[in-house]
Amino acid sequence: MSIASHHIHLNFTELKIQHQYHVGVFRYKEVWQDIVNPKYISVFNENDYYMVNLWYDNLGILNLMLLEDANKAIENGLLIADKLDIDLLDARKRGYHKWVDKKTSKETGEIKYAN
Repeated sequence: MSIASHHIHLNFTELKIQHQYHVGVFRYKEVWQDIVNPKYISVFNENDYYMVNLWYDNLGILNLMLLEDANKAIENGLLIADKLDIDLLDARKRGYHKWVDKKTSKETGEIKYAN
């Protein structure tokens, strides 16, 4: 059992985000905040992990999750991008960034890229 944790909750209907922190038996919830002008979701490799980030208003970046599995990271990124109706950038390979074709990817069940 971990001593401290941080959770991010997203309300896709109202475009809001809330951070929750747990330290032992204590819990702190921030107030719900607006997600201001979401731009896109990116998935990239950082050491042995894959980060799923939300880019928003004037290049603000919010790290949503850190995963060990590249496929799970892109699947989660696709889900969030779809819910927010924004683009998804696959940046898992350094210097080889491609925009994901969300519609085709959902239809085929495989990651497809925009031309």
